[in-house]
Amino acid sequence: LAASESGSVGGDACRFFNALYAAYEDIMAFTSTPSKFEHLIGWIMAVCRHGIGALLERGDPDRNRVLFKFIAEEFKKIFKQDTAALGIDTGLHEFAITWCGHLQKMLRSVKKEYGEYSENYAFNYIYKPRPKKAAPAPAPVALGVNVAAAAAVGKAGPPSPSPTSVAHAPGVKQGGTGQPKIDEDDEPKAWEQEGWVPRTKGGKQKSPNVIRGELQRYIDKCKADGTSTQTAIIEKMGVNNNTYRRFMN
Repeated sequence: LAASESGSVGGDACRFFNALYAAYEDIMAFTSTPSKFEHLIGWIMAVCRHGIGALLERGDPDRNRVLFKFIAEEFKKIFKQDTAALGIDTGLHEFAITWCGHLQKMLRSVKKEYGEYSENYAFNYIYKPRPKKAAPAPAPVALGVNVAAAAAVGKAGPPSPSPTSVAHAPGVKQGGTGQPKIDEDDEPKAWEQEGWVPRTKGGKQKSPNVIRGELQRYIDKCKADGTSTQTAIIEKMGVNNNTYRRFMN
Protein backbone atom coordinates (compact mmCIF):
# COMPACT_ATOMS: atom_id res chain seq x y z
CA LEU A 1 0.00 0.00 0.00
CA ALA A 2 2.84 2.39 0.79
CA ALA A 3 4.28 1.77 -2.67
CA SER A 4 0.92 2.66 -4.22
CA GLU A 5 1.02 6.25 -2.98
CA SER A 6 2.05 8.96 -5.41
CA GLY A 7 0.27 12.07 -4.17
CA SER A 8 -2.58 11.85 -6.68
CA VAL A 9 -5.79 10.90 -4.85
CA GLY A 10 -7.50 9.44 -7.91
CA GLY A 11 -4.40 7.51 -8.96
CA ASP A 12 -3.80 6.25 -5.43
CA ALA A 13 -7.42 5.04 -5.25
CA CYS A 14 -6.91 2.88 -8.37
CA ARG A 15 -3.57 1.52 -7.17
CA PHE A 16 -4.89 0.77 -3.68
CA PHE A 17 -7.76 -1.22 -5.16
CA ASN A 18 -5.48 -3.18 -7.51
CA ALA A 19 -3.06 -4.00 -4.69
CA LEU A 20 -5.79 -5.10 -2.29
CA TYR A 21 -7.62 -7.16 -4.90
CA ALA A 22 -4.38 -8.87 -5.96
CA ALA A 23 -3.71 -9.70 -2.30
CA TYR A 24 -7.22 -11.14 -2.00
CA GLU A 25 -6.63 -13.38 -5.03
CA ASP A 26 -3.33 -14.59 -3.55
CA ILE A 27 -5.10 -15.42 -0.27
CA MET A 28 -7.75 -17.43 -2.11
CA ALA A 29 -5.02 -19.60 -3.62
CA PHE A 30 -4.23 -21.09 -0.18
CA THR A 31 -5.68 -24.55 0.38
CA SER A 32 -4.99 -24.54 4.12
CA THR A 33 -7.73 -22.80 6.09
CA PRO A 34 -5.39 -21.69 8.94
CA SER A 35 -3.00 -20.13 6.41
CA LYS A 36 -5.85 -18.43 4.60
CA PHE A 37 -7.18 -17.15 7.94
CA GLU A 38 -3.81 -15.69 8.96
CA HIS A 39 -3.41 -13.87 5.64
CA LEU A 40 -6.97 -12.52 5.82
CA ILE A 41 -6.09 -11.02 9.20
CA GLY A 42 -2.96 -9.52 7.64
CA TRP A 43 -5.11 -7.99 4.89
CA ILE A 44 -7.40 -6.38 7.48
CA MET A 45 -4.52 -5.06 9.57
CA ALA A 46 -2.77 -3.55 6.53
CA VAL A 47 -5.95 -1.70 5.56
CA CYS A 48 -6.62 -0.42 9.10
CA ARG A 49 -3.05 0.49 10.07
CA HIS A 50 -1.90 2.02 6.78
CA GLY A 51 -5.23 3.57 5.85
CA ILE A 52 -6.93 3.65 2.46
CA GLY A 53 -8.30 7.17 2.49
CA ALA A 54 -7.84 7.73 -1.24
CA LEU A 55 -9.76 4.52 -2.03
CA LEU A 56 -12.63 5.43 0.29
CA GLU A 57 -12.78 9.02 -0.90
CA ARG A 58 -12.33 8.61 -4.65
CA GLY A 59 -12.58 4.89 -5.42
CA ASP A 60 -15.43 3.34 -7.40
CA PRO A 61 -18.11 2.54 -4.75
CA ASP A 62 -19.35 -0.54 -6.61
CA ARG A 63 -15.89 -2.08 -6.94
CA ASN A 64 -15.08 -1.23 -3.33
CA ARG A 65 -18.32 -2.80 -2.13
CA VAL A 66 -17.55 -6.05 -3.96
CA LEU A 67 -14.01 -6.20 -2.57
CA PHE A 68 -15.08 -5.66 1.05
CA LYS A 69 -17.88 -8.19 0.64
CA PHE A 70 -15.46 -10.83 -0.68
CA ILE A 71 -13.22 -10.44 2.37
CA ALA A 72 -16.16 -10.40 4.81
CA GLU A 73 -17.64 -13.56 3.26
CA GLU A 74 -14.37 -15.44 3.72
CA PHE A 75 -14.28 -14.54 7.41
CA LYS A 76 -17.96 -15.46 7.74
CA LYS A 77 -17.35 -18.93 6.25
CA ILE A 78 -14.54 -19.60 8.73
CA PHE A 79 -16.30 -18.16 11.80
CA LYS A 80 -19.36 -20.38 11.12
CA GLN A 81 -17.17 -23.44 11.65
CA ASP A 82 -15.44 -24.86 14.72
CA THR A 83 -12.20 -22.88 14.37
CA ALA A 84 -10.43 -24.99 17.00
CA ALA A 85 -11.13 -28.12 14.95
CA LEU A 86 -9.68 -26.33 11.92
CA GLY A 87 -6.42 -25.78 13.80
CA ILE A 88 -6.99 -22.09 14.56
CA ASP A 89 -5.93 -20.96 18.01
CA THR A 90 -8.63 -19.40 20.20
CA GLY A 91 -6.47 -16.35 20.81
CA LEU A 92 -6.02 -15.83 17.08
CA HIS A 93 -9.78 -16.20 16.60
CA GLU A 94 -10.43 -13.39 19.10
CA PHE A 95 -7.64 -11.31 17.57
CA ALA A 96 -9.35 -11.60 14.17
CA ILE A 97 -12.71 -10.59 15.64
CA THR A 98 -11.13 -7.46 17.10
CA TRP A 99 -9.53 -6.34 13.84
CA CYS A 100 -12.64 -7.14 11.79
CA GLY A 101 -14.53 -4.89 14.19
CA HIS A 102 -12.00 -2.09 13.59
CA LEU A 103 -12.48 -2.34 9.82
CA GLN A 104 -16.27 -2.51 10.15
CA LYS A 105 -16.27 0.67 12.23
CA MET A 106 -13.98 2.44 9.75
CA LEU A 107 -16.14 1.53 6.75
CA ARG A 108 -19.33 2.62 8.49
CA SER A 109 -17.96 6.14 9.08
CA VAL A 110 -16.67 6.94 5.57
CA LYS A 111 -19.28 9.65 4.91
CA LYS A 112 -18.54 11.28 8.23
CA GLU A 113 -14.81 11.25 7.48
CA TYR A 114 -14.75 12.15 3.79
CA GLY A 115 -18.01 13.98 3.14
CA GLU A 116 -21.45 13.39 1.68
CA TYR A 117 -20.19 12.44 -1.78
CA SER A 118 -18.40 9.37 -0.44
CA GLU A 119 -20.07 6.07 0.47
CA ASN A 120 -20.38 4.05 3.68
CA TYR A 121 -19.77 0.31 3.34
CA ALA A 122 -21.02 -2.77 5.14
CA PHE A 123 -18.58 -5.37 6.48
CA ASN A 124 -20.69 -8.26 7.79
CA TYR A 125 -18.04 -10.75 8.85
CA ILE A 126 -20.13 -12.85 11.26
CA TYR A 127 -23.34 -14.73 10.48
CA LYS A 128 -26.13 -13.52 12.76
CA PRO A 129 -29.30 -15.64 12.53
CA ARG A 130 -32.56 -13.74 12.49
CA PRO A 131 -34.45 -13.93 15.79
CA LYS A 132 -37.24 -16.44 15.64
CA LYS A 133 -40.79 -15.17 15.78
CA ALA A 134 -42.66 -15.93 18.99
CA ALA A 135 -45.23 -18.70 18.74
CA PRO A 136 -48.83 -17.42 18.72
CA ALA A 137 -50.53 -17.43 22.12
CA PRO A 138 -52.86 -20.39 22.76
CA ALA A 139 -56.52 -19.68 22.17
CA PRO A 140 -58.39 -19.03 25.45
CA VAL A 141 -60.10 -22.13 26.82
CA ALA A 142 -63.52 -21.85 28.47
CA LEU A 143 -62.82 -23.79 31.66
CA GLY A 144 -66.48 -24.06 32.65
CA VAL A 145 -67.65 -25.80 29.49
CA ASN A 146 -66.88 -29.38 30.60
CA VAL A 147 -68.31 -28.85 34.09
CA ALA A 148 -71.54 -27.29 32.81
CA ALA A 149 -72.06 -30.08 30.29
CA ALA A 150 -71.45 -32.71 32.92
CA ALA A 151 -73.89 -31.07 35.34
CA ALA A 152 -76.60 -31.25 32.68
CA VAL A 153 -76.41 -35.05 32.63
CA GLY A 154 -75.80 -35.43 36.36
CA LYS A 155 -72.13 -36.33 36.35
CA ALA A 156 -68.83 -34.62 35.92
CA GLY A 157 -67.10 -35.18 32.62
CA PRO A 158 -63.37 -35.95 32.44
CA PRO A 159 -61.18 -32.82 32.33
CA SER A 160 -59.61 -31.88 29.02
CA PRO A 161 -56.05 -33.13 28.79
CA SER A 162 -53.45 -30.41 29.29
CA PRO A 163 -51.05 -29.80 26.41
CA THR A 164 -47.72 -31.54 26.99
CA SER A 165 -45.75 -28.82 25.18
CA VAL A 166 -46.16 -25.57 23.30
CA ALA A 167 -46.28 -27.65 20.12
CA HIS A 168 -49.57 -29.20 21.22
CA ALA A 169 -51.18 -26.04 22.60
CA PRO A 170 -54.26 -24.70 20.82
CA GLY A 171 -53.49 -22.19 18.10
CA VAL A 172 -50.02 -23.54 17.24
CA LYS A 173 -49.63 -24.73 13.65
CA GLN A 174 -48.29 -28.23 13.25
CA GLY A 175 -45.84 -29.45 10.63
CA GLY A 176 -46.17 -32.73 8.77
CA THR A 177 -44.49 -34.62 11.63
CA GLY A 178 -46.55 -33.11 14.42
CA GLN A 179 -43.82 -30.59 15.29
CA PRO A 180 -44.23 -26.81 15.32
CA LYS A 181 -43.96 -25.35 11.85
CA ILE A 182 -40.50 -23.91 11.16
CA ASP A 183 -40.40 -20.19 10.61
CA GLU A 184 -39.42 -19.80 6.99
CA ASP A 185 -38.01 -16.32 7.68
CA ASP A 186 -35.03 -18.01 9.38
CA GLU A 187 -34.05 -19.74 6.15
CA PRO A 188 -31.53 -17.96 3.87
CA LYS A 189 -33.21 -16.18 0.98
CA ALA A 190 -32.43 -17.35 -2.55
CA TRP A 191 -30.55 -14.20 -3.48
CA GLU A 192 -28.26 -14.63 -0.46
CA GLN A 193 -26.86 -17.84 -1.93
CA GLU A 194 -23.62 -17.79 -3.88
CA GLY A 195 -24.14 -18.08 -7.63
CA TRP A 196 -27.82 -17.09 -7.55
CA VAL A 197 -29.28 -15.61 -10.73
CA PRO A 198 -32.85 -14.33 -11.28
CA ARG A 199 -34.95 -16.76 -13.33
CA THR A 200 -38.43 -16.91 -14.80
CA LYS A 201 -41.00 -19.47 -13.64
CA GLY A 202 -39.93 -21.59 -16.61
CA GLY A 203 -36.33 -21.67 -15.36
CA LYS A 204 -34.81 -19.30 -17.92
CA GLN A 205 -32.45 -16.59 -16.76
CA LYS A 206 -34.11 -13.18 -16.79
CA SER A 207 -32.67 -10.63 -19.18
CA PRO A 208 -31.56 -7.17 -17.96
CA ASN A 209 -34.55 -5.60 -19.76
CA VAL A 210 -36.98 -7.88 -17.93
CA ILE A 211 -35.36 -6.97 -14.59
CA ARG A 212 -35.50 -3.28 -15.45
CA GLY A 213 -39.20 -3.55 -16.24
CA GLU A 214 -39.99 -5.44 -13.03
CA LEU A 215 -37.99 -2.98 -10.94
CA GLN A 216 -39.64 0.06 -12.53
CA ARG A 217 -43.12 -1.41 -12.04
CA TYR A 218 -42.31 -2.13 -8.38
CA ILE A 219 -41.03 1.42 -7.84
CA ASP A 220 -44.11 2.90 -9.56
CA LYS A 221 -46.43 0.76 -7.42
CA CYS A 222 -44.69 1.78 -4.18
CA LYS A 223 -44.83 5.45 -5.15
CA ALA A 224 -48.51 5.15 -6.09
CA ASP A 225 -49.64 3.49 -2.86
CA GLY A 226 -47.25 5.53 -0.70
CA THR A 227 -45.44 2.52 0.81
CA SER A 228 -41.97 3.69 -0.25
CA THR A 229 -40.00 6.09 -2.43
CA GLN A 230 -37.51 5.51 -5.22
CA THR A 231 -34.69 6.84 -3.03
CA ALA A 232 -35.54 4.46 -0.19
CA ILE A 233 -35.72 1.48 -2.55
CA ILE A 234 -32.33 2.32 -4.08
CA GLU A 235 -30.82 2.55 -0.59
CA LYS A 236 -32.27 -0.87 0.31
CA MET A 237 -30.63 -2.34 -2.80
CA GLY A 238 -27.28 -1.08 -1.54
CA VAL A 239 -26.32 0.89 -4.67
CA ASN A 240 -25.85 4.58 -5.32
CA ASN A 241 -27.90 6.76 -7.67
CA ASN A 242 -25.26 6.77 -10.40
CA THR A 243 -25.15 2.98 -10.51
CA TYR A 244 -28.97 2.78 -10.56
CA ARG A 245 -29.21 5.25 -13.44
CA ARG A 246 -26.54 3.46 -15.47
CA PHE A 247 -28.39 0.18 -15.09
CA MET A 248 -31.85 1.57 -15.86
CA ASN A 249 -30.61 3.50 -18.92
